[in-house]
Amino acid sequence: MKAMKYFLTAALAVLATGASAQFTNGGSSSASGSGTGLVKDCTPYSRLYVSYNPQTIKYDFDNVDDLSLTGFSVGYTYGLSVSKELPLFVELGARFNYSFKNKDVGEDDYYDEGELKTKYMNLAVPVNLAYKLTLPNGKVSITPFVGLTFKYNIKAESKYEPSDEASEWVDEVEIDYFDKDDMDGDDNTWSRFQVGWQIGAGLSYNSLYVGLHYGADFGEVAKKTKISNWGLSVGVNF
Repeated sequence: MKAMKYFLTAALAVLATGASAQFTNGGSSSASGSGTGLVKDCTPYSRLYVSYNPQTIKYDFDNVDDLSLTGFSVGYTYGLSVSKELPLFVELGARFNYSFKNKDVGEDDYYDEGELKTKYMNLAVPVNLAYKLTLPNGKVSITPFVGLTFKYNIKAESKYEPSDEASEWVDEVEIDYFDKDDMDGDDNTWSRFQVGWQIGAGLSYNSLYVGLHYGADFGEVAKKTKISNWGLSVGVNF
């Protein structure tokens, strides 16, 4: 993931610099698709999308493995043009994510035999700086972006359900990550609000959109605990 982050950062810088020079040196500056240079399309846009959006809970404790959750999200983005000379946009929007993991456990996991179910839901508000590179035909564009995410953690919990055999001597256990008693104190209790970063790029063909991003929180959600995510999105521009 670090390699992808560095690659996308470099790609954003190179593409923006190259496109700026091309517009300045006589490339096409209209949205009609004439000429051989990139098209300068500064039209605001909206987008609805769904994503495969896994989350990773990273623990900095000895003998504690990171927890990877399968995730899906739905979101909306509005691209606001900030320049008449360059296709530079501020992207504003919201993204709701639901992620989960069901894991069979046994004595090696500090539980009797059964299933451990983890659920995590959050609402993220991304604010990105995006640069839209439109090919001469006007139908295809590539939009690299980088930005911040403001996230509200709605729900995070784990539930242990014993097997039929183990249920004869153990009960179900539910852990709310936002409950101080369940998490054994303030240090381990999760924060509701997090600020993070993300970087990525999108490809549009007419109204169809495919995008890829990676991001992480700046700070810890709890003591020695951080969250990162990546997403593959498909959507519609309008």
